[in-house]
Amino acid sequence: MSFKQLLDNLNIPYAEKKNELRGEYKDLKFIIDTNKNLFFCPGNDKEKGSVINFLAMVTGSDVRTAALDLHKRFIFKGYEPQRELPELKLHYCEFLENWKISKEIAENYGVGLVKQRSIVSGKIAFKMLDPESNLTGYFSFNHKEKEAGKNKWFFPRNFKRTLWNAAAVKGFKSLVVVCNPFEALCLIQKGLLNTVCLIGKSQPVKDYSVDLVNELLEFN
Repeated sequence: MSFKQLLDNLNIPYAEKKNELRGEYKDLKFIIDTNKNLFFCPGNDKEKGSVINFLAMVTGSDVRTAALDLHKRFIFKGYEPQRELPELKLHYCEFLENWKISKEIAENYGVGLVKQRSIVSGKIAFKMLDPESNLTGYFSFNHKEKEAGKNKWFFPRNFKRTLWNAAAVKGFKSLVVVCNPFEALCLIQKGLLNTVCLIGKSQPVKDYSVDLVNELLEFN
């Protein structure tokens, strides 16, 4: 722990020159050697030492109390309640129907149109599950975006590249890996339940086309 951090935390003003910090607290002048990370007070041989000794001096406490205080100020963050993930209602829609994805498959695999007020409202959302099938969030697709080159995919904050449907394929010895979750759903619809999809922010996804869907449905 540096003296700069402590002084800033205590809101004690100081002047910096080369390897020294100089200041005054309640008529007590101090000089800090930043190379050694030690302080002393001119004319007062008792007040000197480390950041712990300095905190004890300014708070009028003993060294042990100052050490615990320092720990609370800079190390211990305490319990921060986790924000609960919203449970979005996913509705079957024409876009999924055009992809020949059945309502049953969409419901079973957590895919659908979001109608409720949300950052992904009006988009096709996919549930993201961890290997234990716990909900970790949603990624979504703006199926109404027509502008060429514009990113149609939306990911939650701090999103990490993941393997969609990984939780459902634990028992399979081999996997079918694709890069489009809609294609993955088509293959699952065909009975290839061992299909997974790589999901990343550089998601290469083809737009819906009758030829693409028919090609997938004819796949053997």
